[in-house]
Amino acid sequence: MAYERTLHHLDQIQDGDPEDIFGSAAHLGLEEWVVQAIIAHPGIAGDIGDVLKPEHFLDHFLSRAFAFVMRAGVQGRQVTASSLDSALGLHPWYRDKGGLDYLKRLCRDAVLSRDAGLTTESVIYAARSIVDAYLRREVILTARDVTGLARQQNELSGEELMARLEARILQARTATGDAELQDISAVMDELAAPRKERTGLLKTGFEKIDRVTGGHEPGELVLIGGRPGMGKSALGGCMTCNIAAAGSGVISLNGEMNTQQVARRMIADWCHARFDRAGPTYAQMRRGELEPAHEGMIAEARAALRQLPIRMIKRTGMTVGMIRSLLKRQKAAWHAAGIPLRAVFVDHVGLIRPDGRTRSRYEAQTEVSMAMKEIGDEVEVVMFGLAQLGRDIERREDKRPGLADFKDSGSWEQDADVVMSVYRDAYYAWQEKKPAKEIDIAEWEIRRASRDLETRLLKVREGQANQTCVLWADMARNAIRDEEPPVNFDF
Repeated sequence: MAYERTLHHLDQIQDGDPEDIFGSAAHLGLEEWVVQAIIAHPGIAGDIGDVLKPEHFLDHFLSRAFAFVMRAGVQGRQVTASSLDSALGLHPWYRDKGGLDYLKRLCRDAVLSRDAGLTTESVIYAARSIVDAYLRREVILTARDVTGLARQQNELSGEELMARLEARILQARTATGDAELQDISAVMDELAAPRKERTGLLKTGFEKIDRVTGGHEPGELVLIGGRPGMGKSALGGCMTCNIAAAGSGVISLNGEMNTQQVARRMIADWCHARFDRAGPTYAQMRRGELEPAHEGMIAEARAALRQLPIRMIKRTGMTVGMIRSLLKRQKAAWHAAGIPLRAVFVDHVGLIRPDGRTRSRYEAQTEVSMAMKEIGDEVEVVMFGLAQLGRDIERREDKRPGLADFKDSGSWEQDADVVMSVYRDAYYAWQEKKPAKEIDIAEWEIRRASRDLETRLLKVREGQANQTCVLWADMARNAIRDEEPPVNFDF
């Protein structure tokens, strides 16, 4: 009887025969029996749908058959050899399996299993055994692949190999490749839930920008682009502190500045918020040119910043796999402490490498942008990517970036939910020669003294694009605000 054979298969697999995970008759018989069980009792589909997925099957033909009978079971339809033939007749393994004769036997054995007293518990037990075998295969095959790479003299460092191993195991364990359909009624229920019961949208702390975007949902990719010196790193740093100050965990991955440089900018920003222009610039801190009053200010800033849930890393040549591993580890650690990881800043995206080799930089950046979008959705965070735009902007009279200026950077502009550019006219005014005419000198001096930082929302997936938010910036102190702050004498 099919049911008795299955119990025997379960006993063999649970005894730990390593050959079972690579296609023994016992394991393949177990996969076949689960398909038969669902044909016999379509109602079981709802009970094992959260346990077993098509990708957990070793046999590709049975994987396709499982997907078909699961859909039929959920819909309450009875599966027959004829319906299976229509659905699977074009599968490349159809003839090898035995064609229609095999499908007739599958359905006939399903009836025998039902008559033998099949139970939901036994099917769930078998399904978990298939998942266990899948995970074991993934561990063994991944270890073999990475071991092979480790024995070769190639471009991958030991740390990169460890990250690749960890990423593949995590992917198998969490089934990140799942593509599931969500019923629209469930989506409506989520939207109707009271705001206090939902995590809420992530705000950057800049009201002008948040008003246009409406905030960000987990899984969104936000691209901030500009030429060097425009203030994109400063804007990203201020957003990092704003989000952390609101109680959310933030990770800052920097491929250019080291952690000390980033920390000095955060201290200068905090001191400006507390002590206005009496606070030190980050250049003064770097050179050690501090006034007596600065020591106390910096000590107060350090004490305040230590309380913020921010993690930083400086690493050149970082790969997508490394980032995925870092984020998952930190999310788990913060979750245990009751801190939600909600935002990740990458400065800048052009320094991130894909896990595999690519033929061109454009192709590499396309893979990275797609992976960043996937990681954001997988880890449930908002990914902020800072992008260095090309030199072609410098040849134009109007150097304000447009959406077209992102198109040479892979598919970042396409994958992003929000794209914003940053521009400071004062930066270019300081590079220009003093005008000869008196009438032009006044305008030139006004431009040089300007504190405006133009942030243009070039793309907003769920909002109105091409809006410019003019922020106030003290670049020497890495301080960016919605408006020019009033002079603070309270210190």
